This record gives sequence, structure tokens and C-alpha cells, in this order.
Amino acid sequence: PAMGDSLAEVGEFLDWQGVCNLTAVLHNDDWDDWLYGTVTARCGCGDERDNDPSTKFSRGFIMVLVVLAAAAVVVFAWKQHRASRDGNKKEEQTQQTDQGADAEALRIDVDTFSRQCHAEPDQTVAAVASIGSVSEVMQELSSERPKKERLWYIDYARIVYVACVVTEHSGGEVYADRNIAWVQQWVLPYLYVVSGYSFMLSSGSILAYLLRLAVVFLIGILANWAADAISGRDWKNDFGNTCFQMMYVVVIGVTSFILTPLRQALRWRHQNQAEPAPLSMLAWTGVGGALTLILLIVGVVRGSFANNGENAEDNANGTRAFIVYGPYVLATYSASFFLCMLTCATGCDGRAGWVLMAFMYIHRMAIAYSRGGHPVNVDIFMLGMLVQKVPLYGVATLAQTAREYWPIVFVLFLLLSAPEVTGRCDLHPHYHGWERVRFYSIEWILMLLLISGAYNTSDSRQITPWLNKWALYAFCFHEAWARIFCKPMYGAVFTYLAIPAFYALHRYLEKCKQERQESKV
Repeated sequence: PAMGDSLAEVGEFLDWQGVCNLTAVLHNDDWDDWLYGTVTARCGCGDERDNDPSTKFSRGFIMVLVVLAAAAVVVFAWKQHRASRDGNKKEEQTQQTDQGADAEALRIDVDTFSRQCHAEPDQTVAAVASIGSVSEVMQELSSERPKKERLWYIDYARIVYVACVVTEHSGGEVYADRNIAWVQQWVLPYLYVVSGYSFMLSSGSILAYLLRLAVVFLIGILANWAADAISGRDWKNDFGNTCFQMMYVVVIGVTSFILTPLRQALRWRHQNQAEPAPLSMLAWTGVGGALTLILLIVGVVRGSFANNGENAEDNANGTRAFIVYGPYVLATYSASFFLCMLTCATGCDGRAGWVLMAFMYIHRMAIAYSRGGHPVNVDIFMLGMLVQKVPLYGVATLAQTAREYWPIVFVLFLLLSAPEVTGRCDLHPHYHGWERVRFYSIEWILMLLLISGAYNTSDSRQITPWLNKWALYAFCFHEAWARIFCKPMYGAVFTYLAIPAFYALHRYLEKCKQERQESKV
């Protein structure tokens, strides 16, 4: 093939290793150019990284990182409680001083009024006080509660990342392979953080939540199975690919069930900010800490966080990380759970969210491992849960600053990017630590932009209600359409062509609703 052909076209003539070798030949090997050059030519072409979970450095580093993160949460909580106590004392002193001055002024006014009205001062004080209290109550009742602002950015994030998933699964893999518009650093992370955020917004029980997920899962599975039957694919011997994108629903369901104690703890702490933690919350915090400690000790005793499966590079599903580096992956998840529960137990404020993000992204930068075909970002799911009830400290200032200076943020993204590197670097990280720092710094900033509300906008045309319904339909059916049509791209076209149909259906239902209301009047 010609040198100018895309890697997708080259892949028709070469095997995977051939693509890796060709990419290495075309890559700029000036490794001393630390700003623009990279050691990595293509992510996923081997596991020759400068550090992974099997090294002594990783065992010591992750232990130190967990201890520092837990200590930071405790220290921030202690400072918060101390500042709260000092603030309460000052407020009480100020109130006592103000009440004394007000009482004296009221006594003078009442004496004057009583002399004019020939009434006893005590009776006049009672009358004035009762009138004052009634007027305050009436004023409180007459004042309207401020309406909660709609989280439009959550709606738009859900719609946009589903549209990206449709493209990826319908022949548009090159967008992710080339990391166009930094899709590797926000599509799947946003998918998980919005799922965690939405899990906390759900007012129903965990059983009702899981039943809804089960219905969505069954619809998607039936659609994919029907497509396999029509296209003639051997689904009996490869049922995992029949599940395909719907396995994400299974991951979310299992994760939600396991994290139910955290959900309850976050809700309780949100409603009882100054109360001491109940025994059940302390117990779950202890469970998270003990599990983290056990997994870390297992890595030290075994001499490695790696299992016997380093040759599982070709494993194309999300279980690869657990097969090869199970103890390490579970240790990072349990540590994130422990930090979230510790936040609830100590009553720490929004600084805990910063601590959790620092823990998540620092260990990603320092310790790299291949995740197979899908990153199971349970820790990012927990981040979404945490920030929904405990917003980040300084979130308003962060959002306002990002809106004012977004061009500078955009330039920073360009400087941190590695345009020569191809492949799924979100699944198979870069070989060099500095390159991972650049990659995950972009993801960290993009995550901050989302959870801070910097993206928040409006919807005067009311397009998000029906686009959200389309997104749910597209997630369940896009893979089926891609398999039925002769070329996957036609499946994407067919999925996107449903958008006008959902708009027409929305308008029709709104019209019927309006007619029913008018008939009642």
C-alpha cells in the first residue's frame, strides 16, 4: 500500500503486528524532543512500558498514595470542623451583641409608645414582639423558593457521548484510533461519571433501578441477537459479541448494587452535615479500608500485583485488566471506595473530590497497564456519585474561570497532545511516564470542566427531552443496525436518521397533551 494510505486501509494488507511495525517505521524517533516527540509510536503494540503494577516501585508508590489521600481527607475534615466551630462561636457572640442592642432599642421605643398610649410596657412589648414574629413568618411564606437550575450539561453529555459510541461501533473506529477531538479522554470517562451522577439523582430504590437496567439490557440483547440471526453470524459460539455494548449495562448494574452502601452514606451525609457518623457508616468505612489494606499486602507478599497472564494482550474484552493485574485493579477500586466512605464518615467538604481525582489520575500516570477492549472505570463512577452530593470545593470559581478563559485551555490541550501517536491509548497507555502525564492531564481537565458545570448552557428550543429518548434508542439498537446492513456505516446513517422521527413523535405527543388540557378546561 502507498505511504499515504490510512492505517485502516493498511490493515487490510497487514496483520496487527505488521501495522505496529509500519507505524514504528513512520514514527519520528527523536525521543529527545520531549515537547513534541514521543517514545510511543502506537498504543497497544506491546507492553514495554517504563512501569507497570508488577514492579517494586508500583507496590510502594500505590501504598504511599493511598495513605496520603486518606490523610488529606482527614486533615481537610478536621480543618473544616475547626473553622466551623470558630465560626459558630463568633456568630453566637455577634448574635448576643446584636440582640442586646436590639432589645435596648426596643425598650426605649416601647417606653415612648406606652407613655403615648397609656399602656403597660410589658404588654406593649408582647404585642410588638407578636406582630414582629407574625410578619417574619408571613414574609417567609410569601417569598418564593429559588428554582433549581436544570443540569443541561448532563443531558448534552449523555446525548453526545452516545452519538460518539454509535460512530465508533458503526465503522468509525478511526476517530478513536487517531484520538480526534480528544475523544479517548472524554467519551468513556464522561459515560461513567454521568452514570454515577445519575445513579445518585435516581430517587427510587436500588431494586427499581436494577429492574430498569434489566429492561434496557434485554431490549439491546434481543436487538443484537435478531441482527446476528439475520446476518448469519455464529452467535451460539460467540455470544459475548452478541451482548457487545449491552455489557456496559451489566457493569453499571453490578457496580450500582455493590456501591449501594456508598449511595446511602452520601445521601445521609448530605442531609446531616453536622451530625456524627452512624455506626453503619463507620463499619463500611472500615470494610473499605481493610479490603484495600489486604489487597495491598497481597501484592507485597506475592512480590507483584501481576497474575500469570501477561501474554493476554490480545484479549479484546474488559476482563483483561482483572486477569493480568487483578489485585492492583481491585486495590485501586477499593481505595476509591474507602476515600468516598471516609469523606462521609468525617464530613469532609468538596476538597475530598479533589483528593479522589488526584488519587485516580496520579496512579494512572505513574502505573500503566493494558485494559483490554474496555476500561471498567468504577472509580470514575464513584467520582460522579461523590460530586453529586459533595460538590467540588471552589466549583463556582472554577466554572466561571473556565468559561472566561476557554481559549487558553484549548491551547493547553494542543500543547499536551501527542499527535503522532495512534491507537487506543485510553485502553493501552503510553510507554513513557511523561507521555502519560500529558495524556491524563487532558482527561483530568476535561473531567473538571464537566463536573464543575462549566459546560452548562440552556435549551430554549426544548431539544434535550426528545434527544435523550433518541440516545437511549441509539444505544440499544445501533449495533444491530450496523450488523444488518451490508456496511456498518449504513447502520450509523440509519440510526442518525431516526432523530427527525423522534422530533416528530415528540411534537405529536406534545400536541395531544395540549389538546387534552384544553378539553378539560
